[in-house]
Amino acid sequence: MFKNTTITAPDGKEDKTQVYFGRPWHNEPKTVFIDTECRVKPYEGYWYPKMGAIPALWAVYNIWDKNGYKMSEKSIEEYWYEENGQTIYGKAKNFLTDEEAASYTLENVFGGDGTDAVTGMWNPLPMVEQTSKPVINGKEGDTAFGWTADEYAICYVVTINGKVAGFTVDTRYEANLNDVVTVQSVNEYGALSEASDEFTVGNTGTGLENTAMESPVIVIGSKGMISVRGIEIPTRIYVYGIDGMLIQNLEVHRNVSLSVPAGRYIVKANDSVTKVSVN
Repeated sequence: MFKNTTITAPDGKEDKTQVYFGRPWHNEPKTVFIDTECRVKPYEGYWYPKMGAIPALWAVYNIWDKNGYKMSEKSIEEYWYEENGQTIYGKAKNFLTDEEAASYTLENVFGGDGTDAVTGMWNPLPMVEQTSKPVINGKEGDTAFGWTADEYAICYVVTINGKVAGFTVDTRYEANLNDVVTVQSVNEYGALSEASDEFTVGNTGTGLENTAMESPVIVIGSKGMISVRGIEIPTRIYVYGIDGMLIQNLEVHRNVSLSVPAGRYIVKANDSVTKVSVN
């Protein structure tokens, strides 16, 4: 399924580019394009007629050109393929009704058989779910600035004067006075949040004391162990691998030691974010 897709080509080549929407596939393929902006020129009927098998469904629903004009939804119906020296002809379903097009939701497409097996549902939404938009704070005349922490972020991207300046697991950064900065939070799969509002370094914000600039929580990596100290209130701890995958997630009410294999980790405890190495 291709939904809300733009089909394009390099700058200056859209008008000269002509494409098929599908090529010789096997095993009775099913492919649909729904709500498509087509900025290039498709071949008449959209699909290549020679296949590796007769498609079960190849269709186009709601397609328009780069100027916004509606295009034909008529796909070719007849296909052929060769097998053991024989040419085999057949017809494919080549359209979608309004009801059929509406049924192509993420849940239905990835629903599988509903079990926990490999044939069960795969839900990619957490991979693209945005973390929160950071809010930057600072003090007048100070080159340091901070921002609100997001408990689901594994790190932050700092942009200074329109260019990416660094990646950090802290919620504090330094730049030059009058630099214009923004911050984005990053979820465990690498998806970026909306960028913060621009902030001019040295201007007054709500005060660094209101952000997670410092924390009494101390995280220590040792042999086969991550120790979290300084916990005085109920604290949610997240342990991520360096690749961003969540390893542990628990709430504790006192200091705790966690057994983990050797490696590098990112540990979040309330607003504190720390990188540690375990040997």
